[in-house]
Amino acid sequence: MSLARLPTPFWAAVILCLANVPKPATIDDGAYYCYARHMAELPADPYGFTIIWYQYAAPAPNVLAPPVLPAWWALGIRLLGDHPMLWKLWLFPFCWVFAASLHSLFRRFCPGLERPLTAMTVLAPAFLPALNFMLDVPAMALTLAGIAILIRSYDDCRWSLVVAAGLVLGVAMQTKYTGFIGPAVVLLYGVIFRRWWSALFAAGVAVAVFVGWEAWFASKYGQSHFVFHLEANNADIAAGDGFWQEKLKLVPPLFGYLGGLGPAVALGGWAALGARRAVLIALAAFFVGGFILIGVVPMESQIWTYDPVSGYPRLTLNSVFMGASSVLVLVPVMVTGGKWKSLREREGLFLVLWFWGEVASYFVLTPFPGARRVMGLVVVSTLVVGRYASHFGAKRSFDAIAWFGIALGAFYATVDAIDARPEQIAIQRCAEAIPREASSTTWYVGHWGFQFYADRAGMRPVHPDRSELAPGDYLVVPDPGYRPVAQSITVDPDSTEAVFRAEVELPMPYRTVPNYYGGYTPIVGHEGPRVGVTVYRVTRRWKPQTFWP
Repeated sequence: MSLARLPTPFWAAVILCLANVPKPATIDDGAYYCYARHMAELPADPYGFTIIWYQYAAPAPNVLAPPVLPAWWALGIRLLGDHPMLWKLWLFPFCWVFAASLHSLFRRFCPGLERPLTAMTVLAPAFLPALNFMLDVPAMALTLAGIAILIRSYDDCRWSLVVAAGLVLGVAMQTKYTGFIGPAVVLLYGVIFRRWWSALFAAGVAVAVFVGWEAWFASKYGQSHFVFHLEANNADIAAGDGFWQEKLKLVPPLFGYLGGLGPAVALGGWAALGARRAVLIALAAFFVGGFILIGVVPMESQIWTYDPVSGYPRLTLNSVFMGASSVLVLVPVMVTGGKWKSLREREGLFLVLWFWGEVASYFVLTPFPGARRVMGLVVVSTLVVGRYASHFGAKRSFDAIAWFGIALGAFYATVDAIDARPEQIAIQRCAEAIPREASSTTWYVGHWGFQFYADRAGMRPVHPDRSELAPGDYLVVPDPGYRPVAQSITVDPDSTEAVFRAEVELPMPYRTVPNYYGGYTPIVGHEGPRVGVTVYRVTRRWKPQTFWP
């Protein structure tokens, strides 16, 4: 079926939104829910509360949460009530803006391929699993919208569109700070196409929107949200191995995530360079075979070497496959991008410089690697290879390549939706096992989706060194490890007794939590339980103490 016959932007947005509806909460959803819930109750004081995130309770401004998505979610809570599935549908405007902006950019730079490229990108592994209640897709949607509007303003010679582009880019920056790339791209476009004043005006409007919110925030809460977290990030870098050493650690994950998320871009690039159908089929088979091997090879056979200092795996089947895949992605992107002089010179140069700007932003704006950090690179890489293909007639394979990318995105989204369930299941089992006693309180430690469902089940988070548990209370504690992260406390055996134990296993040999959201590669193999939880009954008055292993 030809994608050219489908109204791609709308239907891609619908699929992106609907695929997100049944997915359980995971990773940062629990934190943003706290902000949205509070904003729905007290919109005039959006950050005037305390949140427990990681080890200790902190003022809400101390957790990185720019206002746009929580505020939009809060409006959904006010209008729709307490219905998580309806909240997911409430995100549709971001999905539509994302798809429509991509379609506009592809139509501008890759004429004739805009529909398959839009479908392939919106439903790709970099975006289809990534919506959740996270900031990344909304921020990308608004950033691309601002860029697309500005380009349209040049074509139509309309200053109203220049103002609109600046406003949208300012909102994008307050959706997530990675939106700073937007004004930079706008300025780049203005320089290359000699539209200095409009580009500067749009960027100025964006900065004014950003600074205006930060000034209000500082007047109400004592310090700019952005400045506070910039200083905190710099302090973390100084406490580590230093700026350059910390940034060098981001190099291997860059290849791991590009290789895991970009197979369709690789196929598009090789098709643009004129590769024969047999070669493209062989490349597709390589990608499919690699993902199959990750799931079927026993985990002990996947790890080949360990880092001698940290003890973490260094050379694995997963890292080798993703690394090789990244080469297959980057080579055609570099080759097609390097031929910008063969195309309309300014547009080709703009895309190449935008690509390198995304690379730079990855290192400058990334505190830790994850799939979300390479979203911009995936988009611009697709623009680069698509532009080359559209100008040199290599279009015949792109419908099949788009379907391949959509299938791979569906695979990732399915794994991620299933892999997000253990925290929800664990909380349900614990809630069912704990007697309903009016005089007792159920406490918990844990973040991510675990916190989201524990809060909704009426449990209270433990504040280490401060919370005091009474006899008859219950405490829910996930097993120590990387999933989910939790407040680190010592469980006193003289003050508690274990009354219930649950381990959640799912018959699926892959895992995206937390790897897709932070790690070295977006997907890995998995064996054994995903989450283990113990419920303790408190037998005497007790204050959980901080424990650092």
